[in-house]
Amino acid sequence: MVMNENFRRAIENKDIVSIRSFFYTIILSDPGFKTNKFDEALAFVKDKNIEGVIVAHDEEELLPEEKWTEEYFDLLASKLQDNFSEERIEQIKKVAKRLNTAEIPNTGASKREAPTYKEKSERNEENRDRTASVCMPDDKKVLAIAATGAILAIGFVVKVIRRARK
Repeated sequence: MVMNENFRRAIENKDIVSIRSFFYTIILSDPGFKTNKFDEALAFVKDKNIEGVIVAHDEEELLPEEKWTEEYFDLLASKLQDNFSEERIEQIKKVAKRLNTAEIPNTGASKREAPTYKEKSERNEENRDRTASVCMPDDKKVLAIAATGAILAIGFVVKVIRRARK
């Protein structure tokens, strides 16, 4: 497995937040789990036996298959930051597989036509291939992806809060 310097440093320092952020970044860059990067990184972290990375499931109910949407996938990905449990990891992989093989309705309130999950995933793969040659160090790429993920997560939380207030 090819690791960037930030991930190595996070593991050496047993920095749980940074390690989990790395996994979130992998999910953003590979929402279909097609590269095996997530599983390779997970196996590496498990091998290091860092206490607190993988935790017991918080007993929050995981939705049944008929309720899986792009928004649910995004929610699972963000919740891994706080509850990086085996159950949630397996759930997000199952949801990703289903979203990549079936047409799932986008329940967002957007008035414009949003791309499907499958289209986004394919576009991410194409962009990843094109940007592989960009002369940017890996740690800067991860930082840029993490920042983007944080912005998206904040936007999602604001959206959920606004809906709850209505």
